[in-house]
Amino acid sequence: MKAAVDRHWRYVQGYHRIEPEYLFTISVADTVAGGFNRFKQLDVEIHLEKRTRELVRDLGFQALGHRRYLAARGLWSGRRGKVDICLHCGDQYHLIELKKFDPTDQEVRKEVQRLSALLLINHGRNALVSAHIAFPALTDRGLWCGRTAAATIGKAKIRRSMVHRYEETGEDPMDGIPAYHLHVLSLAKQ
Repeated sequence: MKAAVDRHWRYVQGYHRIEPEYLFTISVADTVAGGFNRFKQLDVEIHLEKRTRELVRDLGFQALGHRRYLAARGLWSGRRGKVDICLHCGDQYHLIELKKFDPTDQEVRKEVQRLSALLLINHGRNALVSAHIAFPALTDRGLWCGRTAAATIGKAKIRRSMVHRYEETGEDPMDGIPAYHLHVLSLAKQ
């Protein structure tokens, strides 16, 4: 995320106008491509901007098999769209959704709803292990994000955790942002 924020300011301050989320997506995917946790670089298949319906199909095929998946109806009635980063590691999936600086309550709530619903496809018996929402902010919004997630998830069997880190950029306040807060909300099945 730090590389993404640095890249973001480089483009925003110049004549280039590129959506900040796209820069975040590329930078995070580039970092994850080197491997993470116990997964090595070659073990990780990365899909950028994967369509939600394709992801549901893949999860359904893997959980039910082709014949039962095709017979099952209504695995996904959620909103259409794309997931920023989908990691396929062996027989597991991990999702990363990136938001711009200081996302609104509605943006975070919408993503928590969608990612929770994906985790619970087929009553939670699917290969999706975790889903993460990451965003930078000018202030510490960890408590706010945790409360928003808790209210949105309700009694669903979803475990959540929040990571917060303060980053200094070394920028002069007149040239950019001297510091920001990085937030990552992680969702997983209980």
